Amino acid sequence: FDVLFNVEDVKIEGDLVRVKYVYTAIYKGNAGHIKIKGELTAKEDKDAIKKIEGELKGKKLPPEYMQKVINAVNYFGTTNAILIASVMNMVPPIKMPALKLRQGEKKG
Repeated sequence: FDVLFNVEDVKIEGDLVRVKYVYTAIYKGNAGHIKIKGELTAKEDKDAIKKIEGELKGKKLPPEYMQKVINAVNYFGTTNAILIASVMNMVPPIKMPALKLRQGEKKG
């Protein structure tokens, strides 16, 4: 599967930043997809709001703020997609690390 997320809209209302997003898990072999639309809302100080407004003129978010948005979308999207996948009897859209067994070590 592939996981994609897109920021669809950003609005500033006073000291609130509202970010509309879409999280999509696409399963290989045309097996299906899970699409979650949501909105993050954050209360920010005046300096952060000014910086965000300045970057929004160029249709971007400040890199450090975008990093926070990406992590939040990934967290909320993945946790909710796992629940949806479970109900639909699909593999959860999360890549777990492969674990390897080690042979016992000699203590010396």
